[in-house]
Amino acid sequence: MKSLTLIQVVLYMIPTFLSTPENKDIFYSHSEKGILDLNENQVNLKVMAYNIHHANPPSKPDTIDIDAIIKTIQGQDPDIVALQEIDANTTRSGEGNQAEILEERLGMNVFFSKAINYDG
Repeated sequence: MKSLTLIQVVLYMIPTFLSTPENKDIFYSHSEKGILDLNENQVNLKVMAYNIHHANPPSKPDTIDIDAIIKTIQGQDPDIVALQEIDANTTRSGEGNQAEILEERLGMNVFFSKAINYDG
C-alpha cells in the first residue's frame, strides 16, 4: 500500500497548493526561487472528504463500525483523507482514538486536531 496522509479539517487548504495562475496552463508552486513549473512531472492528487459520524453508520443506530469506515476509505484509494466527527475516548464510541485506529489499520499518517470537547 502506498504511503498516504490522513488529515482532518485542512481540506480547504488544498486549492492553494493546486491552483494555477490565470492565463497559464501550468501547475506551479511559490518558493523563494520563484515559480516552479511542474508540467514535466505532473502531480495527480486524489482527495477524499468524509464525515464518519463517529463510526456510527446511519443505518445501524447505536453501533460503532470502524471496519465499514476502513472499507469505504480503501475503496476510494485516496492520497489525502479529510475526516470529520472522529472521536477520541468518548462515551458514545468507546475507548480508543479513532484517528489512531484508522492510521494503524490503513497504513496512513495522521494529523488530528480536536474541534470540540465532546462527551469524554
